[in-house]
Amino acid sequence: MKLTYQGNETEAAPSTVAEFLQARGVAITESVVELNGEILTGDDALSTALAENDVVNAFHIVAGG
Repeated sequence: MKLTYQGNETEAAPSTVAEFLQARGVAITESVVELNGEILTGDDALSTALAENDVVNAFHIVAGG
């Protein structure tokens, strides 16, 4: 299926958001995940299935002084 990930079109097998991101080396427990403009929280990020034309973004928060 076609998805947009981090602004780039990509092909992916049907999966959950977590499986998709883990396959790309993203530590989901250390990231903020956005799906179609909505922030996923907690179990939603682990269990939400991806669909054709979804838009996925993952952000790793870095704090500093």
